[in-house]
Amino acid sequence: MVVIEKNRYMKQVKVLALCFLCMFTFFDIVEGQTGRLTGRVRDEQGVTLERAEARVINPSSDEVVAVTSTDDLGFFELEELPVGLIRLEIQRLGFQLFSQEFELGATERQIIDIELRIQAL
Repeated sequence: MVVIEKNRYMKQVKVLALCFLCMFTFFDIVEGQTGRLTGRVRDEQGVTLERAEARVINPSSDEVVAVTSTDDLGFFELEELPVGLIRLEIQRLGFQLFSQEFELGATERQIIDIELRIQAL
């Protein structure tokens, strides 16, 4: 009788352990459903543009999901972005707005070189 109870208890422990393992695996998979976007912003002559604002927008809701600025070398990086269709906008005073939509995949890192054109007066 004790052996049967012990076996039943061990089965319950194994099932519970398996449930926890599946739960943590699921959370790791869901958490990994983000992408990264990096790029460099330059003007028409190839000069890097610092302090340009980079925004990622959800095109279906027009919600801004991430914002950063370019560094001294014109580079920017946006992490943990939602996967799917996104819109990247780059803006700097004196230049035309850059806007482009594209698909961002899970765990994907997109690298983009962007050329801003001088805004006509």
